[in-house]
Amino acid sequence: MADDLILETEGLAKEFRGFVAVKNVTLRVRRGTIHALIGPNGAGKTTCFNLLTHFLTPTRGRIHFKGRDITGSRPADIARLGLVRSFQISAVFPHLCSERAAARSTSGGPSACSGGSMAEPWS
Repeated sequence: MADDLILETEGLAKEFRGFVAVKNVTLRVRRGTIHALIGPNGAGKTTCFNLLTHFLTPTRGRIHFKGRDITGSRPADIARLGLVRSFQISAVFPHLCSERAAARSTSGGPSACSGGSMAEPWS
């Protein structure tokens, strides 16, 4: 069963000058499953993701990905292993309609908006 684990944490914690943002988090994520981290604003969800991808250094605890201890690894090395995060950006292409923004983000090419033309200055 341990071979099914793709991501595992033990006692993960992050403190900022005495403020405990994440305390004793133990995760076990099996390969091929979908999980959600839910909680109110300020609960430490983003901090937890930042710890997993080493955008923040844990105060305590260990992180294993694909059976390898990645606790002290650099974010770029963790990304190369396949563990990445995305950032919530609500207006990536604010000058485009939603159809063009979706096409641009997935293929990089133009797409016609409903009732519009495909003319677009691609710089």
